[in-house]
Amino acid sequence: FSMLKTGSFVQPKNLLSEYDIGEWVNFILLSKVFFAEGSNLQGQFNAINAVYWTIAIEFQFYLIVFISLLFKKYYKFIVAFVSVLGIANLIAPFNANYGLFIHYWPSFSVGIALAYIFKAKLDLSHIVSPRLSLFVALISTLLTIICASVLLEKTSNGFLFALAFGIALWCISPVEAVLNRIIKQNNTLSGIALKGGVALCAMSYSVYLLHGKLHLFPLMFVRQVVEVNSTFYGLLTILLTLFMCYPFYYFIERRFMSHNHANLHQNAKPSRVASNVGL
Repeated sequence: FSMLKTGSFVQPKNLLSEYDIGEWVNFILLSKVFFAEGSNLQGQFNAINAVYWTIAIEFQFYLIVFISLLFKKYYKFIVAFVSVLGIANLIAPFNANYGLFIHYWPSFSVGIALAYIFKAKLDLSHIVSPRLSLFVALISTLLTIICASVLLEKTSNGFLFALAFGIALWCISPVEAVLNRIIKQNNTLSGIALKGGVALCAMSYSVYLLHGKLHLFPLMFVRQVVEVNSTFYGLLTILLTLFMCYPFYYFIERRFMSHNHANLHQNAKPSRVASNVGL
């Protein structure tokens, strides 16, 4: 496509020959995350896909959880112990390799704590009266986002971001009841909107994995028709990138989805719409 515009073809770099077998093994096994100098883990994967560094951390997280589950009786104790270590490392760093999960465990701890809070029904929807819950949820979520935005402008601390996001999820929980009421109404228009929302949530990981590489393609065309400083420049690029990512979710990621996960998506759709169009 670049050649059609410029009239000259530029041979792209041959990544297969650029790296030796050892480096490719590190890429594939995600172990290249341990070769970073300092905290710039992304830099180790930029040549292939910058977001792969997070998969390396996620894999370590799942490995720790798996090992903990092997000792069912001590599962909560192990997770709590690792969480304490993670927070201690946050306060007084152990000088451990930045590719290790321990640096990011506090952020995972926020998600773990949030899961137990919802399980114990201690979220906002169970604390505030039903009449006020939606109003309180929207106001508190908005205030959380504003405070987090101001805070994160001064620091790029990942744990603070995770904490702010966790608080926002806790605050906005009453919205779930509203969505459930909409689902039960079986309104076609709202059903289509909800179906789009469910699809967007379902494919979010595919979008995360692919957007860094794929967004450059629609960007080439969007900048030809829209001013770079225009709001539509960003919106069109995002929309076209989502359309490009969806086939990956539909034909690949969706096939590996667990039955429970698939049922969650199916139950979130109004029956009238769900019977006509499936995810």
